[in-house]
Amino acid sequence: MLSEVFPRAHARFASLRLLGPHLNEFIVWLRAQGYSGLPIRLRISATPGLEARLRRRRVRSLGSLTVAQLLELAPRDSQDDMYRAAVVRSLAR
Repeated sequence: MLSEVFPRAHARFASLRLLGPHLNEFIVWLRAQGYSGLPIRLRISATPGLEARLRRRRVRSLGSLTVAQLLELAPRDSQDDMYRAAVVRSLAR
């Protein structure tokens, strides 16, 4: 799935230590929720920044995060970084 969404750059996203292994499942889930190509691409494009924030918080696995902790990673004002806000909220669901 990831290689379909990002044919040339899929390796960059797949190599993310925390989020990379989950991105194919995430794309399948987003499609099942009715998201089209562009919103999916924009969410996946925001994952490196989210990964950096997770690593700064010393998160070792996504399973160790609660939904509340994950939502804390979204910007307070979603207009500050609307794609990071969108990916965090989608992952929280």
